[in-house]
Amino acid sequence: MTPIAPSPKGRHSGGLTPGDAPPVARGTELRYPTTAPERVLLMATIALLPMQQLLPIVGGGISSLYIIFAVVAGYLLLNRPRALARTWLHPVFLAAYTLIAVSALIELAHPLSDYSEIFRLGEMVAGAIFVASLC
Repeated sequence: MTPIAPSPKGRHSGGLTPGDAPPVARGTELRYPTTAPERVLLMATIALLPMQQLLPIVGGGISSLYIIFAVVAGYLLLNRPRALARTWLHPVFLAAYTLIAVSALIELAHPLSDYSEIFRLGEMVAGAIFVASLC
């Protein structure tokens, strides 16, 4: 068994040190760091979702969570359009769009079409895009 010889820099070459880390591990800073207002929006969305049935209905049957998601969408459109554009083109969401399109085509072939579930699926995908864009 050969002992490990010291490297010319005075370090042993038996393991990784912070300077020897591969380039993938270095510089992993967030491209779009989450700000305090974004954390509040995320917390409000996540905290109020289980209490959806207890929240008041506003106007013509609009849920309070619709208003929160509208605020999140408005915030993203005004402050983080690049993050939103980058997120909605993610492969997971492209698969969701395909599912919605195929579901709509299948429902179109039925004589008594009901698109309410497909619309709800689209709302869930939109909400997921908004939350993912904030993260």
